[in-house]
Amino acid sequence: MNEHDELIKHNIRGRTVNYFLTSETDLNGIKSKSILGDISVVICSIFIGGIVSIVVTKVSTPLSDNYLALVNTILYFFIGLSLVTGLLATYFYKSSFDLIKTIKGSGEIKSLNSEQTPTTGLEIISALYWTPKNSRNVTEILQKKTKENRLVTLANNNLDPDPNFDPEVGADKKLTITYKYNGTIFQREYNEYAQVELP
Repeated sequence: MNEHDELIKHNIRGRTVNYFLTSETDLNGIKSKSILGDISVVICSIFIGGIVSIVVTKVSTPLSDNYLALVNTILYFFIGLSLVTGLLATYFYKSSFDLIKTIKGSGEIKSLNSEQTPTTGLEIISALYWTPKNSRNVTEILQKKTKENRLVTLANNNLDPDPNFDPEVGADKKLTITYKYNGTIFQREYNEYAQVELP
């Protein structure tokens, strides 16, 4: 490896993304509280700017007693309002974070990891043994029949030893199988008594 190859070496790390159960009401609540918090911060900043201006004016400019009393009244008013808006901003932000914490506490729904390898082999997703009038779900039966990523069976009433398994006595049946193989989903349909071999 030469010097230029060393410069362009890179390492890609996987990233995990978690999803949580929530509702539109919760999301709107987070949004509104965040907006109100931002507005309170802006108003508080304006009052703090006014306080700074008044203090600078008092220090740099000689004022008469009457004017000084008025300036002090405005100063105390601005201080009070800055405290109120600051507390409001804190309240709205805390409410927003508490709501997010509640959503996270409701339970993690799904975690996706970009480092995980794709599913390989044969996986039976669903299987139905059916006629136009009735059907039997044989998904679990075929999943148990799958050995070493291979399914070999017959599409007939012997799929299940239950004597009442036949979905419609005397009628022609079909077997429809939806399966995944090496990450790709397929679907196949077999007539009654047909040989089933997957993949």
